[in-house]
Amino acid sequence: IWRDPRSLMIALLMPFTQMFLLGYGVTLDLKHIPVCTFDREASQNSQALLKRFEASRYFAIARNVSNYPALVNAIDRADCKIGIVIPPDFSERLNDSGSASVQAIIDATDDNTANIAFGYALAVVSGYSSDVQLSWTARQEHALQQIQPMSVQSRVWFNEDLESRNFIIP
Repeated sequence: IWRDPRSLMIALLMPFTQMFLLGYGVTLDLKHIPVCTFDREASQNSQALLKRFEASRYFAIARNVSNYPALVNAIDRADCKIGIVIPPDFSERLNDSGSASVQAIIDATDDNTANIAFGYALAVVSGYSSDVQLSWTARQEHALQQIQPMSVQSRVWFNEDLESRNFIIP
């Protein structure tokens, strides 16, 4: 290697070139994750939550489906990575108790993507949840208390334990 300058250049220059290309070319950030929604209520409150997902740079609403089997098929066909299901009594529960649940169905064939997407979805729901909590407590004329008005119930498909070896080894 020391006697042949071309070999020395390859031995030194190639790792730096690869490090530069991979350092800027490979990213684990997820943006515009395709989301399918099944809004069973279609109210102002449920649409406001879905608009939060749409406004986020991390999600892109790919499809709005009209039934649960269509949502399952969309996830199976990889049309979306996350399915959001809003229950039919979403607004009623928010108005009555200030608390409601939303289901997030996540395709976890890639566990890293599933974990990151779930974290992003949780952040969107938490932001909406805090706004709902403030408006609900103002309407009820209660002092602010630690109420969690909404929660996300997740279901992980295809890799229930979120083990990376199930994705990497095959």
